[in-house]
Amino acid sequence: MNHAAAIQCMTCLLWLGFAHPAQAAAPAIQIVLSPSPGVAESDSHGGFKGWAVDVLQAITQQSGITLHVEMYPQARALLVAKQTPNACIPLLRFDDPQYGFQWTQNIFYPAIVFLVRHDSPLQLPDAQAIQKLKVGVVRGSAVALKLKQAGFHTVESQDVVTGLRRLQLGYLDVWAMSDVGVQTNTAKADIPPPRIALRLPQQGMALACNRAFPTLQMQQLNRAIRALRQSGALDHIIPK
Repeated sequence: MNHAAAIQCMTCLLWLGFAHPAQAAAPAIQIVLSPSPGVAESDSHGGFKGWAVDVLQAITQQSGITLHVEMYPQARALLVAKQTPNACIPLLRFDDPQYGFQWTQNIFYPAIVFLVRHDSPLQLPDAQAIQKLKVGVVRGSAVALKLKQAGFHTVESQDVVTGLRRLQLGYLDVWAMSDVGVQTNTAKADIPPPRIALRLPQQGMALACNRAFPTLQMQQLNRAIRALRQSGALDHIIPK
């Protein structure tokens, strides 16, 4: 890359808010996100917006390292994180040797929820009550992987909005997801708000990083996340 091109590239990163001149030479960490209204989505300027992007910016500022954000459908994002040595993806924690992820400190603690139509009489006293139902999930999500590990039969959709619309149309009995973005995805789907029929205990959400992810950068990420949690800074970014 010639000097002019390098300056142009660095200017782009600075404009997006994910680089600092003092750390221009530091290797970038690739963060792969999947689009979700209000959480992480493209903006009108070719960048990204949403509270998850704000969390990444806070980690950048705290750690001084560069995070390069890319956005893909969830299944592809998971594959990119698995195959790219310097890549991480935010996920609910799960244990699966197929991926062999290294996990950062937990960033926050969402819960898995099981949604039914707003007018459904279905009652779900526990997770076992879902075994014989058509349970929808996002392909490649941690929720899908966790339910598969637990022996549930699931019906996969590319994204949350598509799945919620299938739920509303009666193609699914239940839609399973983390409680992150339920309201914004429901608004995007333009359906009556579904009812939460069952909420599981909160679980850790962290950055799942490639098995070859550099140890030094993992330590930097962990220090930054720990400092942001201790200071309460993340509480001001992540919706309750």
